[in-house]
Amino acid sequence: MKHFSKLAMDKELVVRVAQRADAGEIDHLYKQSIRCNKQGFVQDFNFHGSLWKRSREWRAAGGELLVGRISNALAGIGALSPIDSRVAEICKLHVSANFQRRGIGEAIVLTLMRLAQSHNFEEVQLHVTQSQQSAIRLYQRLGFEDAETVQYKTTVFGVERTFETLYMSKKIASA
Repeated sequence: MKHFSKLAMDKELVVRVAQRADAGEIDHLYKQSIRCNKQGFVQDFNFHGSLWKRSREWRAAGGELLVGRISNALAGIGALSPIDSRVAEICKLHVSANFQRRGIGEAIVLTLMRLAQSHNFEEVQLHVTQSQQSAIRLYQRLGFEDAETVQYKTTVFGVERTFETLYMSKKIASA
């Protein structure tokens, strides 16, 4: 996959495939991000575990974990996780608090959509808790449509919790 670059607040953003050297920073950003969203259902880092380790599963199935960097600082991450041969999920989109509202999330999502298209997926899906209104607005602006809202039930730190979760999808043109 080629690097994707764009200017973000007068500094160049480079979106590229995650590398082993990124692993520690990826997991650190993920931990920081989930701690900042107290209404999100993934407050337990072990719920998904190391994203670097998960990336091997995504890659083996035709997906990928991407990083966005500005001046060598990790600004954001996002992944493409194949569901089946025609549908992939955009997941694990997290932007460092120091870089939010600069277009980094949008650049990562657009790069993931191009990746999905290059792998001949016909549709991308995602889910997001209703507490993440900024993310929902981003996805809507990028053409994602609401598919359904569900009450997602899970256990977090031994306590059963319910989270209102919006599922969204977008058809993508073939490459």
